Amino acid sequence: CRLLRRLRRLLRRLPVAKVFLAEKEVAKAAPEIEIPFVEWWDAPLLLDAASSYPDAKHLASSINERKVTHLIEHPIPIEPPCEGPPSGPIPLMLTRKERKKLRTQARLQRQRDLQDKIRMGVIPPPPPRLKLSNMMKVLTAAATKDPTKVEMEVRAPVEARKKKHEEMNASRKLTKEQRAEKFRTKMTAGTDVIVKVRVYCIDKITIKLNRIKVDKN
Repeated sequence: CRLLRRLRRLLRRLPVAKVFLAEKEVAKAAPEIEIPFVEWWDAPLLLDAASSYPDAKHLASSINERKVTHLIEHPIPIEPPCEGPPSGPIPLMLTRKERKKLRTQARLQRQRDLQDKIRMGVIPPPPPRLKLSNMMKVLTAAATKDPTKVEMEVRAPVEARKKKHEEMNASRKLTKEQRAEKFRTKMTAGTDVIVKVRVYCIDKITIKLNRIKVDKN
């Protein structure tokens, strides 16, 4: 035992009489380990497991052959109570410039895929996108005949696109209860194993800046 070795090293520095008395105390304090005649994992395989292990000559006749089969016992794995499930790989933290570059590459790839489908004839080409800036270039003859009518026709799809954009944003917008649930889920994520908190001590609450920080947090 490590504790006994440490005590014996300390006893070497004491006088002989004190060492003798101290060794007696250590011997009394040391737990008595009872060595069994037969280990518990070998007991079911022996016919007479209470006595002792048989010698080499009588080993074959002392084995309980009914317990020896071709089957293999696979114990059921039990999850440790204090450890959480293994976490996945740590995501690589990208800088703002790298995230912008990845979004640009993904957008260009989507545009290339759309152009390839249009060239192969899978989908029809989109109609020309009319704006007030390119109205005269796209509708040359009609724009000169009735500019007011053409402007109203151009403003209609612009307003339709704007309305569609606002409706998509409104559909994705979370309600007050959903925002509260999302914040609660974010705050309680990963608290099954360990909870990290930070405690601050404020000396003077009468200072206005300290009160603002307390109200904000």
